[in-house]
Amino acid sequence: MSTSDHSKSIFDGVRFVLSGFDSVSETQYRSELVNGGGTNVGRYDPTCTHVIVSGCVYSVYLD
Repeated sequence: MSTSDHSKSIFDGVRFVLSGFDSVSETQYRSELVNGGGTNVGRYDPTCTHVIVSGCVYSVYLD
């Protein structure tokens, strides 16, 4: 692994909001995402890149 790989995190650039999680799970998921470089936007807004919903298995890809 090169030095430049260490400066990038897996969730760099991800701006997310969590929905429908119990408080313990939400805290755990938020922590993992933020520790991986993601940004919790708290509430959906136009800068949000990912909406993560508990129990939802559905993806929408926008061009």
